[in-house]
Amino acid sequence: MALLSRREALASGVATLTLLTTGCLGGLGNGLGNSGNPEVRLHNGDTAQHEAKVVATGDFGSRTESAVLGPDEDTLFENFIPRLDYDHQFTIIVTVDGDEVSTTEHTLQEWRQYLIEIEDSETVSVEGEVTR
Repeated sequence: MALLSRREALASGVATLTLLTTGCLGGLGNGLGNSGNPEVRLHNGDTAQHEAKVVATGDFGSRTESAVLGPDEDTLFENFIPRLDYDHQFTIIVTVDGDEVSTTEHTLQEWRQYLIEIEDSETVSVEGEVTR
């Protein structure tokens, strides 16, 4: 039985490491380090500044983000709603200037970007758009 030369052993090790690394990256959604979890864009469509808090709750637990937005400003909460191995329901609760103004129920079946639009201190809309 012949032993591998140093060069053959090194090449085999590099090939194995490459395959293992590729497999790990493939599990991250698109292979570029992005998990592919849905994001939430919060937009202030009002003429006044508002402080907003967004809470998502579901089988994944609870996640909270907040922002102070001036008129016509927005922010993006990346990977805010986790994808699970199954279709799951979750709730988005939006608080504006300390008052809860919106509670909506959603089912995550495919990747969506969610848009939360602050219309004024008492009115918020939550929409999910299929983008993939």
